[in-house]
Amino acid sequence: MKEFFAPKLALLMMLIVFGIPVNAQKDCVAKLDSAKMLFNSGQIEEIPSLLEPCLRVGFAKFEKIEAYLLLIQVYLFDSNREKAQQIMGEFLHSFPDYDIQPSDPAEFVELYKTFRVKPVWGIGIAGSVNASQVLVKQHYSTDNLNRLNSKYSPDVLGFDGGLHICKFFRSNIWISADIQYSITNLKRKDILGVKNEELNYSESTGWVTAPLYLSYSIGRGRIAPYLFAGGEVGYLFVDKSYIVRRNLVDTSIPNIVQKSTDSRNNREFFNAWALGGVGLLYKTMGGYFNISIGYRYSLLPFVKKENRYANSNSLYYYQYIDDDFRMNRFSCSIGYTKVFYKIKK
Repeated sequence: MKEFFAPKLALLMMLIVFGIPVNAQKDCVAKLDSAKMLFNSGQIEEIPSLLEPCLRVGFAKFEKIEAYLLLIQVYLFDSNREKAQQIMGEFLHSFPDYDIQPSDPAEFVELYKTFRVKPVWGIGIAGSVNASQVLVKQHYSTDNLNRLNSKYSPDVLGFDGGLHICKFFRSNIWISADIQYSITNLKRKDILGVKNEELNYSESTGWVTAPLYLSYSIGRGRIAPYLFAGGEVGYLFVDKSYIVRRNLVDTSIPNIVQKSTDSRNNREFFNAWALGGVGLLYKTMGGYFNISIGYRYSLLPFVKKENRYANSNSLYYYQYIDDDFRMNRFSCSIGYTKVFYKIKK
């Protein structure tokens, strides 16, 4: 008996949970249609009692906007400007970035313009992929530097992710402070000797970074391009390296492999970057999505010079020495920011 009763009870609960909101929405849509008919016939007295309960629950986004506009017109036509201002305030708190439409009544537009909607703060999340770019200041090698064949390239794409907070000075100018965790990767390949050996060096780093940058958007449409520029500081938490040395002439000779090794002592723990880029904003109700392309230019050296020759195993067995270089990176980012507004009469 219990096995039969339990599925019935579960089905009943689902009908209650999901059925009531659906029925409420259908009922409110019918009330909105009735309110439009009453308004067109000049019978506006019953409209507030029809629509106001449904503003709390029962309308989808666009139906809610339509109901607010209708209510505001009702109170304006009824010469109840105080109530119209109250409803306008509620409307702007729900839809702070509403754009005036050509079809909006002149009375509504006139009242709308007596309010000031100003973005104040924003908080968001973003993630990006990055590709390292190594700028070498001085090459070092156990081989003859005159015939050195050395090349850097990203081994695999890295990743940045974190949170940010924004302070708006104007609707199109704001400053952002982020806290991020960044993983970057690089690869170096050297051809040694008389082109008889190849050295492959890979490195992966993990940084906690704090970018600070100013953004400026162009245009007031729903989609707007923007520019950003600023700086970033970072602390190196993780650094792992991997070396493979192989013979190019006699492939029967086994590869000499240095498995994952902690290289953090060979790196400067702190670094700083200048950053800049371009992007696109897609504005939504209450915030915006953004996609951007950026570049970070390293201002400090990456290699700890005093430890360059400290690892004798890497030096003599694997024939690897660090160059003097700085590590820049390209990034492609996507994120969302929730915006908090200040609304004043």
